[in-house]
Amino acid sequence: MLKNQEAAKVALLINVVLVTFQYMAVVWILGPFSSQFKSIFESMNVELPTMTTFILSVSGAVDGPLGLGLVLLIVLAGIGAGWLVMTTQQIYVVLPITNALQSLALLIGFVVFIWIFVPMLTLVNGVG
Repeated sequence: MLKNQEAAKVALLINVVLVTFQYMAVVWILGPFSSQFKSIFESMNVELPTMTTFILSVSGAVDGPLGLGLVLLIVLAGIGAGWLVMTTQQIYVVLPITNALQSLALLIGFVVFIWIFVPMLTLVNGVG
């Protein structure tokens, strides 16, 4: 039983590492990646949807020291979650939490991509 429990802990630890990298990718998408599109939108001189404007304003804040602080916080949370996975005896509790966090990271990334790329594609193609 102990061998199976250790294998499950290692599998959960891998999942925690993946979730940590997903949240760092979300910070990158919100920060430096989205801020690159700000000048493109400004050069078009058109009114943007409210969510796109909101994401671009958040990207300006996340692009600086706040983004570095968020990455540090995410790494520390990932280290803490990894420690919790390796020390807890009730590993069945950790799996739904990591899956929910992973789903949330994917949802955030999807929403940011939709609200940045769809307005850009419609403006470039002249649909808007």
